[in-house]
Amino acid sequence: MTLEIIILFVQVAVCLSRPKDIRRFRFFILISLFILFNVFNGFFPNPSYVIPILIQDIIAYSSGIALATYYFYFLVNELKIKSGKYYNTKFLFSSLVVSFIIGLVFTYLITGEVNFSEEIFIVPPIFIAVYFCIRTLIFIFKTQEDVSSHYKLLTISGYIGAVFMSSMPIVVYFGDIQPVKISLINISFLLTAFAFYKNQLYLSRKEYKALNNIGFYAEKAITIEAPIIKDTHNEVQLTAKETEVCKLILEELTYQEIGEKMHITKNTVSKHASNIFKKTNCRSKQEFIDRYAKENGLNLIEIS
Repeated sequence: MTLEIIILFVQVAVCLSRPKDIRRFRFFILISLFILFNVFNGFFPNPSYVIPILIQDIIAYSSGIALATYYFYFLVNELKIKSGKYYNTKFLFSSLVVSFIIGLVFTYLITGEVNFSEEIFIVPPIFIAVYFCIRTLIFIFKTQEDVSSHYKLLTISGYIGAVFMSSMPIVVYFGDIQPVKISLINISFLLTAFAFYKNQLYLSRKEYKALNNIGFYAEKAITIEAPIIKDTHNEVQLTAKETEVCKLILEELTYQEIGEKMHITKNTVSKHASNIFKKTNCRSKQEFIDRYAKENGLNLIEIS
């Protein structure tokens, strides 16, 4: 729980920095539900509490139903699992809730026996969990060859998580062995968290590379240390990306060729070129080349 709470606070900061990133927000909700599950299933049920056993059971089982349902929803979205008529988040949640109300609450109100009510309630979730587990594993197994390498670990954690989540009703039915139940759930969380953050690291690196290629970071770093282009007429301060484009223009490459060489689009090259021409008071690419050709005294200085 300590580790989960630390990760939760980290995820809060991430969500605030990227409020429209739905993937990170989904993971934030998942962490919160894991924490609630650990709290309620770690402390409930306990006869020494003032709270009635039935209420404690309701809270504990509700946290388990919420976690199991949302974990499936998380896998569906992260692994792009296709839903079916009886294979979707809505059916999973509604079937577990109906089993819970009829099997536990109504049975207890009629018989007054908590243990008997738990035994009646837990039978339908066993079949529901096994059905969803098998369907999920079949989907992951069929599509694993098509999954790109950076999603492999997330797929594997999905395998294990689906099995562990589905085993919960069985563990409860054969005695609700708390250490086993809590351990399986938290191993599932650790694997999922590691896989998710590894995938996010890959995407962040990819994002950084894309932003760097379009000159995003260079534009933010225009300082007195920026490269300078000089000739006998004027002195112009250029960004690092503009300097690179400038050199390639003077080699008389086309915008398409420059884009391919710098791994940016032709339109981005055109924007950089337009900025260069404005700063150097040139009306066209040819005028720029004529004015700053090496034989006419071009001096490119990169100040480090």
